[in-house]
Amino acid sequence: MRKPNTLKSVLVITALIACATVATADFYKRAPDVLPWVKPEMMKKEFWIFRMPTPDKVLMTVNEIQAMNTDYERRMMAAPNPFAGVDPDRMPVQADLDRWPGRFVTPPVLNGLDKKRLAAVVRAEISHDIDFLRGKYLKGVIGQENVVNQTFGNILGIQYADWEIDQLEDEMALDRVTDDITPEYGITVCDAQLRTVPNIKMERVGIFDAGTARWDVWNANIVRIGTPVTMLAASRSGGYVFVLAPDGYGWIRSESVAIDSRGRTEGFLGGLADDGFIVCTGDMVPLYSDKRCLYTSGWLRMGDRLPLADPSNPRIVKIPVRLTDGRLDTSTAWLAPDAAVSVGYLPYTKRNVVELGFRMMGNPYDWSGGFMGRNHETWIRDAFACFGFRLPYHAELFTFFAGNDRVVRPEEGTKAQKAAISANESFVTIQTCGGGHCQLYLDTVDGEPYVLDTTGYGYTADDGSQIEIRRLTVCDMRIPQYFLKTTFTFCELSK
Repeated sequence: MRKPNTLKSVLVITALIACATVATADFYKRAPDVLPWVKPEMMKKEFWIFRMPTPDKVLMTVNEIQAMNTDYERRMMAAPNPFAGVDPDRMPVQADLDRWPGRFVTPPVLNGLDKKRLAAVVRAEISHDIDFLRGKYLKGVIGQENVVNQTFGNILGIQYADWEIDQLEDEMALDRVTDDITPEYGITVCDAQLRTVPNIKMERVGIFDAGTARWDVWNANIVRIGTPVTMLAASRSGGYVFVLAPDGYGWIRSESVAIDSRGRTEGFLGGLADDGFIVCTGDMVPLYSDKRCLYTSGWLRMGDRLPLADPSNPRIVKIPVRLTDGRLDTSTAWLAPDAAVSVGYLPYTKRNVVELGFRMMGNPYDWSGGFMGRNHETWIRDAFACFGFRLPYHAELFTFFAGNDRVVRPEEGTKAQKAAISANESFVTIQTCGGGHCQLYLDTVDGEPYVLDTTGYGYTADDGSQIEIRRLTVCDMRIPQYFLKTTFTFCELSK
């Protein structure tokens, strides 16, 4: 009979006890599914739909929505300043708009630039990313005099060593951007992160707080599947490409982008014909390899669009594919018979607004999209994309999208502030405070306005403990606590 190794057994048991000790460490206290000041029935979509006099009335047609998109984009292209003459309290805070480098209000026009000038633009944008990596920013603003030396940590909450930061900067390959730059045109073949810092090793995220705010701030956005991008440079390993996307400059993983002619990449999604495409109306919807729907080939997020491969069969869609040589090809994928999709844009009704919001109920808050999640503004952008709206990238721009110039100020008092909220049309109004936080106004119940909000905040319980919400939920105006303490504006998405 084999004699047991006593020392080895003791070491194993000691290690297990140590692991158990770590595993039993306290988590942050989770807020209950129904917040203490919310009625349980409010957490059901039927409660809100019942309050709608005409829940299925179409509020705007697709053409009217597209006209609103075009009007906003035209106004933002106005020279020299689209915010000229605007009430200062309505003005977006530049520090908020510039929290990540590479973002813009007015899209840049690169066509017509000679190679030398284009190279200067690319070098400047990558240099901003390096500054961000090095922590040289004030509340996200690159190039300010009062610079904060922000440090970052990896996914384990451990601060990076200087040599690790050096490696990440080296991957950006700024020295390889020559005056002989030749852009290429690409299209995303999946929902892809638009990053400020390319991270070949996935644990190398940019966390700036080991406490409750473990967000990857080296990510700036999610670029939808089928989105045309202009490819301007490659990282040193080739693992990332530096692109100009509709919402900004940044780094996308190379395997997420296929290369082709500009006409083919921009024409992939086609027009707006009602029978020409599907739009994803679920939180996440799988794409399958065949009609049996056994094996998933990819995923769609709410608001994503794909062309139909066969207009007579709404279960088969065309998908962009990246070949091993990097070129674009197309293939087909299947949707489940009960997939949460709409052929053409979803009719813009109040019932559908609430349906979409409640399909994401409970989703965790993800400030930057670094974990492919959503924050307060991106869940709203995704939901309203199902109707065809192209809302701007930042919540403080929403008021300019709909042209509502009402500014509510804290000196008006809480009663007047709540009355101003309640005066808006329920279920289709977005409200944004000066700190950039936005919420969808649901309705006013017993004198209290209620909202649907992916909040990144918590509250202090009666016993003094900190309770974290950090998810999409129904709330009133007490969260975030600063909302009524600052100015706020409205974006009413109606005629």
